[in-house]
Amino acid sequence: MYELSHGRTEQGFDKLQAYGALHEVESTAERLQTIATVHLRALREGSTSLIVAPTHAECRAVASVVRQAMRQEGLLTGEDQTITRLQRVNLTQSQKQDMINYRAGQVVEFHARAKGGFKSGERWEVSRLSSEGVVVVKGGQEKLLSLRAAKNFEVYGQNRLELAAGDTVRITRNF
Repeated sequence: MYELSHGRTEQGFDKLQAYGALHEVESTAERLQTIATVHLRALREGSTSLIVAPTHAECRAVASVVRQAMRQEGLLTGEDQTITRLQRVNLTQSQKQDMINYRAGQVVEFHARAKGGFKSGERWEVSRLSSEGVVVVKGGQEKLLSLRAAKNFEVYGQNRLELAAGDTVRITRNF
């Protein structure tokens, strides 16, 4: 929609309303089911469907209901396979410099060389917090993470993602 892409939100929503493209559903369960129904209808018709949600939690709720409906329609087949995906924790540089913000299992990925022998592109998993700082591990080797090098790395949480034949996956980072 031209208006929405050019920052004219009110005019964009007015046009969507005029097209009959906006539907308000109060009940969360009913809203999720309606989204799944409309999405599956589009898939059956060979059309595309884009579902947009304001938060990651809402995205996960929508995806769960849509996947369940797709499974019932036979659009997802076979056993679910579990993969691990990384999701940015979105810590500021100041937050990355405070060890209180680290949890075991998080992944630290370097985008530049850093003190302690860390190389660009490397991923280290947070093992534990010690009196000396944040301890990270890779291939059985432990190192102390230099929090002063916070500008050289990003912190990710690890999430499990269930996928089956027929799922569509959007890759949001190029490796």
